[in-house]
Amino acid sequence: DSVTDTRFEICIAGHHPAIDGHFPGRPLVPGALLLGEIVTRLSASGLKITGLRKVRFSLPVQPADVVDVECRAQAGQYRFACRVAGETVARGILVISTDERHD
Repeated sequence: DSVTDTRFEICIAGHHPAIDGHFPGRPLVPGALLLGEIVTRLSASGLKITGLRKVRFSLPVQPADVVDVECRAQAGQYRFACRVAGETVARGILVISTDERHD
């Protein structure tokens, strides 16, 4: 199996529309938004993400936090871990297509 590692940063600004109302007085980055950013970044590199598995959020992410995302690709999936200031805030598995056809 070939293994490919990738690492990148995500930072969601406080003025992002998804932050408004999530939650008043104590804004947090919605988990779906964080996952969407990860999928978008990996998809831009040519990967076709077909599913999510075993996603766990362990700590909240504040707007403007710098989220360090580390991914390890192996056997049709990407295991990822998200950290803020060295603390794990989320982890899980992104399933990737090995099908060469892109409909």
